[in-house]
Amino acid sequence: MPIKMLSKISCLTVFCGLALVLTGGTASGSTVSGRITIGTYDGIETLAQSSGGSNSNDVSTFSGRFFLRVADIGANRFEFVSDIRDKNDLFGALDSKNLQLVNANTLQFRQLSGLYPGSVFFTEVGRFPVLPAGAVYTDGALQGAHLSKNLSWAAFGGLDPKLPEQTFVQFNSNAEVFGTYFTYISPRQDWDTSFVIDTAAVTDIVQSSTDRTYWYTSTIYQWNPRSRFSLLSYLDFVPNTYLQNGTVNYQQALSPKCLFALNLFTIGALEYQRLQSVREQLTSSPYQEAGGKFRFNPTPTWALEVATSSGFRSADGLHRAETSLTSDFLRVWGRHWDVSAGLGYRDNFASIDDFGMARLFYFSNLWEFGLDEQFEFEEYKNGGYTYHPLISEISASRTFDNSLYGTFSYQDVRDERVQISTVFLKLSYRFGSKEVPPVRDGAPPRGRL
Repeated sequence: MPIKMLSKISCLTVFCGLALVLTGGTASGSTVSGRITIGTYDGIETLAQSSGGSNSNDVSTFSGRFFLRVADIGANRFEFVSDIRDKNDLFGALDSKNLQLVNANTLQFRQLSGLYPGSVFFTEVGRFPVLPAGAVYTDGALQGAHLSKNLSWAAFGGLDPKLPEQTFVQFNSNAEVFGTYFTYISPRQDWDTSFVIDTAAVTDIVQSSTDRTYWYTSTIYQWNPRSRFSLLSYLDFVPNTYLQNGTVNYQQALSPKCLFALNLFTIGALEYQRLQSVREQLTSSPYQEAGGKFRFNPTPTWALEVATSSGFRSADGLHRAETSLTSDFLRVWGRHWDVSAGLGYRDNFASIDDFGMARLFYFSNLWEFGLDEQFEFEEYKNGGYTYHPLISEISASRTFDNSLYGTFSYQDVRDERVQISTVFLKLSYRFGSKEVPPVRDGAPPRGRL
């Protein structure tokens, strides 16, 4: 389908959805809901010294999102979903003539789809994510069936608007995706027990050649509120069979006061690059890690946690191991405050690190506030030089009348080489006839397991 034709169809779909809202879709029985979100992220990176040229690497972006869902349209209860996002990056494009980064704007129609949610058969067309198949996107169609009350099946296909290396959804005329999935949800779903499994086979074709074929599995099984097992895996078959990304989590309550957790995960080089910290200078690499935690609550307001992990980079054979002890003081000074403090040791690929951290949290029915401080002592294995990074973060969020929500975060990371300061600000407005859940009153019990 030509890109101009797709753009016309997209604009027409948006217009029709907005028309339903403006012409009183709610009054005729449909349910309208949505969100409008704006945000900005700014970062200043300053090097302590530079051998010529600029010693800064700044980031500045502004983004917006308009999400709209119109459900229960007509007797067949059709559904329309629109998710439009725009990002303006002040330093997002290279001006090769002047050798500088200049402004770049990215407008993406992340979702534009219509859904027929039939009691037996269901259909979706347009651009949409297929969440039970590993969050793959398609510009195409999906046809599914409810095989029973708890088991569903679907097949989908179309153009692929988001290749693995792409960070946003766009029109790719030379890429296709198709697949099929099964979803099972156990009859009993409550706060105590649940079982859900998604499994799918997906193939990506780029320029008439198979770029990727994978089997996706996601499952969560919980047999009591503090004990659960989860699995997420992408088993790839091109160019050979290997586990590209996968994670296994197992948490078991030993008693009302004790529980432990085990975690195994492996990620490919692309996912490793996305998860790297701002201070890491190693090249991207496939990575595997195993870890465990033990948590003990001597009293309802005090918890001790011991954690350990060990990881391995495939590209260069470097290892990482970490052990830490954390003490959480829950609902101190009343039900609104939590405090945490901890110490740890880390063999961090190229350095040996000792670190300490302190965290302060405040929660109420309208406000959330956090203050994080972490100090490290890094001694590098080659060269014997040392750095003393200090990481500070302040975050706050506020709910206004259940419809308006704002959040703010400031982080400062510095050592002898560099200082990185970032600011994140987001404001979100929720509208529509869909019922809004009430905000909580007081701090929830906290725990990192």
